[in-house]
Amino acid sequence: MGKFKAFIKSVRPHQWVKNVFLFAGVFFAGDFLILSSILRATAGFAAFCFLASGIYILNDIIDIEADRAHPDKCNRPIASGIISRSFAWIMTAVLLLCGLAISCLIGKDFLLFGAGYVLLQFCYIFFLKRQPILDILAVAAGFVIRAAAGGVAVHVPISSWLLVCTSLLALFLVTEKRRQELARIESSDTNHDSRPMLENYSVQFLDNLASIEISATIVAYMFYVFSPEVYAHFGSHALGITIPFVFYGLFRYLWLVHQKTKGESPTKIFLTDLPSIINIILWSLTVFLIIYLT
Repeated sequence: MGKFKAFIKSVRPHQWVKNVFLFAGVFFAGDFLILSSILRATAGFAAFCFLASGIYILNDIIDIEADRAHPDKCNRPIASGIISRSFAWIMTAVLLLCGLAISCLIGKDFLLFGAGYVLLQFCYIFFLKRQPILDILAVAAGFVIRAAAGGVAVHVPISSWLLVCTSLLALFLVTEKRRQELARIESSDTNHDSRPMLENYSVQFLDNLASIEISATIVAYMFYVFSPEVYAHFGSHALGITIPFVFYGLFRYLWLVHQKTKGESPTKIFLTDLPSIINIILWSLTVFLIIYLT
């Protein structure tokens, strides 16, 4: 039972929430109530859950020494020794093969996105994570791949504006995550041994980046909801009424990062912060009513 719990902890199921981006295509295309489309999107979601979990374990194997020097990551099953490296390598191979097998069943085009995601993560783990700026861009690119793959899974075109919004939002979240990691290290007066990449940044620089990214995200979303393609598809600009939810969600996140010193785990915030959860539900419900019931 202890080994099983360690395995579950290693695959990080709480991080699977990131894969909901695969449903963006079917949701905004108006096909969310079509059973076949939902099944294909769900299969794509499952494929990326396997792929992401395999990558998480691979990253834990490669970073085992750095994780042991980290105040929280030292408790991870691989870093703490509960799961051996040899078994971790087997877990990685099985999870990645399962994810690629499901991707293949969905279709050749989806398989290309799945393989591209794995290739990107390999580049990140072995090289990009130690390169300033590129490390942030690489993590954000993973979210864009998810959104695009979701459209491919259900054979619907993804709006270029939607991809822009996804990429900008991802950049903002990753930048704020880096900012909080660096702020924690500086406030605890420790060195950067556990995260040497952070030596390339300063809190002020990351704050400047985040300011640009949050502004661009808001502008891009407004361009999207008022774009001619949205009007042509839905016959109105009613999606514009969802803009206040976007403002609140982004500002709430900034408040949590800068006033409550949260943000090292964006996933945890979106799963535990009640106002953020309510805001996301209200935004989703409003979009659903506009797309499907008007």
